[in-house]
Amino acid sequence: MKNAQKNKHGLKRYIEADIARKIRQDAGYGCVMCGVMFVDYEHIEPEFKDAREHDPEKMTLLCKPCHDDVTYKRKTKKKVWLAKADPFTKKHGLVKGIFDPETEFKEVKIGSLTSTGSSIFMKVFGKPIFWFSEPEDPDEPIGFNAIFSSSDGMIGYMEKNIFHGVVAKHDIDSHGFTIEIRKEKGKILLVMHIEGDATIYVERFSIDYLGYNITVNKKGATLRGGNIHGSFDISNVTIAMDRDRDSTCAFSIGHPPRNKIRDGISFVKKTIIASLLNIERTVFSSNGDVVGWVLDNIITSKDYECIAVIKRNDKGEIGVFNILDEFIGLLKKTTKGYSVIYNDTKYPSGEPIWISNNHIKARNTFLLKEYDLSHRIY
Repeated sequence: MKNAQKNKHGLKRYIEADIARKIRQDAGYGCVMCGVMFVDYEHIEPEFKDAREHDPEKMTLLCKPCHDDVTYKRKTKKKVWLAKADPFTKKHGLVKGIFDPETEFKEVKIGSLTSTGSSIFMKVFGKPIFWFSEPEDPDEPIGFNAIFSSSDGMIGYMEKNIFHGVVAKHDIDSHGFTIEIRKEKGKILLVMHIEGDATIYVERFSIDYLGYNITVNKKGATLRGGNIHGSFDISNVTIAMDRDRDSTCAFSIGHPPRNKIRDGISFVKKTIIASLLNIERTVFSSNGDVVGWVLDNIITSKDYECIAVIKRNDKGEIGVFNILDEFIGLLKKTTKGYSVIYNDTKYPSGEPIWISNNHIKARNTFLLKEYDLSHRIY
């Protein structure tokens, strides 16, 4: 086996876990020259054949193309040393890998739950975190998208079959067709296998969102946070749905957060709220559904509960936030009332946004040219 090979000094290819982790941390978890996440451990100088130990100070991470460039002297060792001192991923904050999974049938396996044909695999409090997106170019494959976050913030995301890992406190270990992310030794946040032309398999994940933790593995799923602490069995379940349905969701946890409306002293009666509302204050979705109404600095639902908060930013734009202060999109005045929109399919952080595939296809025929994000608040 390759890992059992020894050099002339008896040094094996195998690198002890603590040393390998130090090399990954120093390199920013990807190729120091180009940022690709699937890499090999590289002895810079001395090379492996002359090395007596695996010294993190004299080693780094290189992808196969960059390794070959150095081996065949298209790039110099000096360039490798410079990249080790200032890794690509640490400059850009991300490490990435491009995949080619089987997505035609919109099949994904997470833990022991398999879903086929569902555009959205999982939503958490109204926010899709695993979904498939139709290609905008007929020659492109269907894209798989996912969002992974911890209590420390974003740890990574998948955007149209490209994985981006955030270079921060987490250990990102990429090997073969597998991605593993650990918060600390022994605490795994993500294990995902993306083999070419095979079903995407998220073996396990643990995410934090809006004060809750959702953990899914082969045994089932656990939801913790607030007044909730419980497990629910989703083991050995297969869900098949109509692939032509645009917004089918295989698995949903909770609803978009909402709260009763206060006037600063007490809860406001529904009759008082209703008297303040009119058609010009109505918030519509792109297909004409009534989402709610603008009432001062909030959006109230059809049940007269607060479903969003409105704030103006430095650019003069009116931002829409959920009641836990997560940015959703922008409030835009229309000829009929208002809409909640965004002008891109991802946020500035790179986090992808679920957009209705039908909305993307028909976008140019709509009065609004932005993307409708009203689904996030109702």
